[in-house]
Amino acid sequence: MKSQPDGFRSGRRTEQAFNACFAIFPLVLFIVAIFLASRDRSWGALSIAIMYSPIANLLLMLLGATAAFVFHRSNPATRLGAMMAWVLGLPPFVALATGVVIFMMDLQGC
Repeated sequence: MKSQPDGFRSGRRTEQAFNACFAIFPLVLFIVAIFLASRDRSWGALSIAIMYSPIANLLLMLLGATAAFVFHRSNPATRLGAMMAWVLGLPPFVALATGVVIFMMDLQGC
């Protein structure tokens, strides 16, 4: 069995740590948005679904993309494509899920 160079293993660990840490932020954002919308259930909930959640997830995508480039720059053994898949895939899915869950609530006054 061929052994991997140390930089390769270090790059994979950095990549896995980045993906695990990045996955926490959209999920926390989802929980907070659903909690705030459930407390309001009116125009505020609708604005969270249509405006605030997509904007927050877009900012999260930009920060994540910047962090992925910085990690790849500091350790070229990391796979930029794998990190960008998380960064570009998870926040839009969470924004869509937030909208679906909020629209499934019993909204009043909308």
